[in-house]
Amino acid sequence: MATRGVKITGLNNLSNASLNGNIVIPVVDPTVSLATPDGQTLQSNVNQLGNYILNEAGNLFPVANVANTVKNNAQPNITSVGTLVSLSVLGNAVFSNNATISTLTVTGISNFGPVANVKIDGGANGQVLHTYGNGTLYWGVDDATFPGGPNTAVQFNSNGNFAGTANFTFDSDTNTLAVTNIDVDDITIGNIHIPSVGNGTQQQVLGIVDQNTQQLGWKTVPVYYVTVDMRDGSNYLSSPDPVLRVYPIGQRDGSYIDLNVTQI
Repeated sequence: MATRGVKITGLNNLSNASLNGNIVIPVVDPTVSLATPDGQTLQSNVNQLGNYILNEAGNLFPVANVANTVKNNAQPNITSVGTLVSLSVLGNAVFSNNATISTLTVTGISNFGPVANVKIDGGANGQVLHTYGNGTLYWGVDDATFPGGPNTAVQFNSNGNFAGTANFTFDSDTNTLAVTNIDVDDITIGNIHIPSVGNGTQQQVLGIVDQNTQQLGWKTVPVYYVTVDMRDGSNYLSSPDPVLRVYPIGQRDGSYIDLNVTQI
């Protein structure tokens, strides 16, 4: 039952435990004339007052400087979050327009959509993102686009990097490949096939070792030479039939031919 003659400041305090949305609050409409009976003093409740404050935040009332923690999900009317100190996302996060976030921790797979949605400041034209291996990224040149070695050097893999040397070059003007050493097991040059034949020994020659397959191999040439000692003490290698003298033989027509006389 209402108490008459008691000032509002003299009423008993309502504990937080007893506060609910249906608690009636007396309100005064200053636009209503005092002469209007029962027209100036009205009633409202906590629910109406709370909803009115939320609806007019940023309109009639100023925007809150600190929102603290938003506990209820599905907040449809948050149009700007300003600058977040940190944000931890466990489910799906959708960012539209511009959002400034100092620290963003995402658990799971991030889907940013088209590549145009991703923008990282810094870097220069042609640079790519590198990693130190500890999660820290940095801008740097793309090593794959810069050849190694001097001009005309043929590129090869050196511990995962492009490399080149002056001992392995290609001249595009003359179509000439120059290399210091070649170690191959099998090579075909045009219609000439040179298989691997291993290493030969001194005075061996490369020749056919199988007539049917035309296989090449190292051969030792039989020695059919003898040493011929001369009167002056010198010597020379000759066939088993050394030529000792050459005699001119006259023919019937008056011409001469040389006749080799050998030792028998």
